Amino acid sequence: MIYETEGSPSGGFLSDAMISDQISALNRAFSPIDIKFRLANARTYKSANWFNNMGPEYQVQTDMKRTLRQGQRALDLDIYSVGQVLLLLSSKPII
Repeated sequence: MIYETEGSPSGGFLSDAMISDQISALNRAFSPIDIKFRLANARTYKSANWFNNMGPEYQVQTDMKRTLRQGQRALDLDIYSVGQVLLLLSSKPII
């Protein structure tokens, strides 16, 4: 999970409590099919370009994911805080 280091949630900052709450929400939502999430790592990056210019089919999104991808397996999920509301904030790894 990548998030801003300072400021408000509208600026991309996600507190540890917000991250924990989101993991709990994912676990509740996926519990009927016995899928569990755990936070393996949270790293901080500050990039106005990545935060403000994200969207499907945008080259900046591909570049960001290539740079920041942490998961090594298909089951690893990377989640990013971006400035636009998107229905899907993560996807299969981009190689």
